[in-house]
Amino acid sequence: MILASGTGQHGLVQAPPADAGLLAPFIARYRDAPSSVQFVLEHADGSDVVTHAMLWEGGQRYAHLYRRRDAAPGSVVLIALRLSPDLLYAFVGAILAGCVPAMMPLPSTKQDPQRFWDSHDRLFRHIGGGIMVTDAADAPGFGAAIAAGLLSIVTPADAVPNRGDPILWAWDPDAVCCLQHSSGTTGLKKGVTLTARAIAGQISSYGTAIGLRADDVICSWLPLYHDMGFVATFLLPLLTGVRAVIISPFAWLLNPLSLFDLIADHRGTLAWLPNFAFNHLANSADPARRVDLSQMRAFINCSEPCKPSSFDRFLAAFEYWGVSVDQLQTCYAMAETVFAVSQTRPGSPARRCEVSARGLREHRLAFTGDDCITLQGNGPPIDGMAVRIDGPDGVGEILVRGDFVFDGYFKRDSVASFKDGWYRTGDLGFLHEGDLYILGRQKDLIILLGKNFYAHEIEQAVGEVDGVKAGRVVALGLFNDAIGSEECHIVLERTGIVPDRSLRLAVKSRLLDLLGLVPKKISIVDQGWLIKSTSGKMSRADNSEKYRLERQERA
Repeated sequence: MILASGTGQHGLVQAPPADAGLLAPFIARYRDAPSSVQFVLEHADGSDVVTHAMLWEGGQRYAHLYRRRDAAPGSVVLIALRLSPDLLYAFVGAILAGCVPAMMPLPSTKQDPQRFWDSHDRLFRHIGGGIMVTDAADAPGFGAAIAAGLLSIVTPADAVPNRGDPILWAWDPDAVCCLQHSSGTTGLKKGVTLTARAIAGQISSYGTAIGLRADDVICSWLPLYHDMGFVATFLLPLLTGVRAVIISPFAWLLNPLSLFDLIADHRGTLAWLPNFAFNHLANSADPARRVDLSQMRAFINCSEPCKPSSFDRFLAAFEYWGVSVDQLQTCYAMAETVFAVSQTRPGSPARRCEVSARGLREHRLAFTGDDCITLQGNGPPIDGMAVRIDGPDGVGEILVRGDFVFDGYFKRDSVASFKDGWYRTGDLGFLHEGDLYILGRQKDLIILLGKNFYAHEIEQAVGEVDGVKAGRVVALGLFNDAIGSEECHIVLERTGIVPDRSLRLAVKSRLLDLLGLVPKKISIVDQGWLIKSTSGKMSRADNSEKYRLERQERA
């Protein structure tokens, strides 16, 4: 058993204790400086500036709306809105009204609409009702797809000014005050339960870890339904008062360097990015243009396993823009701990280590040999968190325990998620010189450009395609250094005489419609090619190794 824990130091910007109320810091700033700007939402045709007064008044409009719709304290409010001030107001209003908000994604054109709505119908049946806040354009879709009477659908137009007394619910600091749902697509989304005490504790401790300053400015394109965007670019500013400037993720994908324009225009100092974004930005570098990024304190790599090659490419592409190695930082985070478990310290390079690849495959640590690979560290645990490696030789499942670890998933039996009081993350890793290193998922999770896909979901979808032999499909996530993210490779055995091209097209169409996923490669193999374990289950490790070796031989 290997253990590490936070240091217990204090930071420059602290959130008040949770028993003062989750929104107490924001309300104090509203009373002292109502016209101060808290958020700036940038769009192609201009920007929305959101002050403390606007957040309070907009939150009150939504709080009164929820009460008019008979939402009792504790009622769940799911918020599926595009980037706008109403997205922020709807969340703040739910907290003011004593409701339990959760940010949700909107339907995507890349998914089968019926399956999207069906999954939300299952979610609401599990929750037991509530309110859905969505744009007028999306309201008919929700209305047609969700069972009648299951939830009340409201739009920003319903949040009209109210002349009644202000609403300010007195929260129990240990009551569930918001939910963060998993990104599962076909299965029931798991709702991580977050309390005011846990959120305030995480924000205070994480602020210490990154040396948060009152004059910091966060710049982001992250969606707020993602835990990194939700905490780092929404809750962190809301509770500490640092300013956040946000653009739509769709706008960023169309123009990746727009993030740097945002940083230059607003004198940004902090940005959180998944690993693939560092590669995407490096691939988009334009020698003919430059903005000054030297004032940035940290570009924080989070959400995906952090790769040294991605940092190296990013630094090579933007060093002449003012990027330095001291700015490149890493974080290991998850919704189950509100956000961060560990974090490197801005101002000095994030540490790396050389470790034997053969040793890691055997779940043991060895730092010498001719097969050493370079891994990127994720820093030490933040204050209030303890990390334990559950493995006999220093490599194993990462278990965490601390002041802001959740108690369980919403209305689900979560006993199996814990071991002797430690939360089982499902990730494999090790500790070295106090820093946490992440090796990957113990379970079969494939991360494609920051989005999580479960291998069994992919395999189930492919197995339902005519011409594919049932139970003879394996989905593999193979890392591509060029893009800084995994790619999905499908290996399947066929049944019948469906032509290869037609079968591949059918599989691609199925995955795109169902999961919004485009596989890198679909390999059709002879019957019996795929390997099963002695228990009769598909052996993903053996098939991955067999596939890798055959690719090397063909190359």
